[in-house]
Amino acid sequence: MPTMEASLKNANRQPTRQLRLKRKIVGKEGGRVEQVKWGKDNQLLTLTSGASSLTSLLVWDAPSGIRTHLVIPVYSWLLASAIEQKEGTHVACGGLENICSVYKLESNQEHIEASVAELKQHDGYISDIKFFNGKDRILTASGDSECILWDVGTQTATEVFSGHSAENF
Repeated sequence: MPTMEASLKNANRQPTRQLRLKRKIVGKEGGRVEQVKWGKDNQLLTLTSGASSLTSLLVWDAPSGIRTHLVIPVYSWLLASAIEQKEGTHVACGGLENICSVYKLESNQEHIEASVAELKQHDGYISDIKFFNGKDRILTASGDSECILWDVGTQTATEVFSGHSAENF
């Protein structure tokens, strides 16, 4: 059983590492970090960073602090992002354009601009995104007071959850 002194030493080390990683992530990329999400085995980190209307998704190898992918979405003004948890091979983003875009992370491709799917049915901004059971299903929440469960492969809504009295976050 660790002593209190040993526990305090370890507790003091952790924030320093977190601050170093934060400086690396924000550092030269500029803009403001809007959202941070952890991926597979807590090894990949995706965040939405934007300066003005220029927005991008950055995927990092968190232990090393090295950026592995830069996703440059077609649409700007992103509000939500997600990373697929089983394989860590897909990310999604959405925002004021009412569209959820899905991107495949290729191991040999650092810059990604082409989406593999565009999920369009919401009448309001996309406020949150979640992958379910791998890369084939996504749930989006929207300012139109609806949540939609999507089949990514066919780019169709499989279920619409409506009747909320206010926008969904």
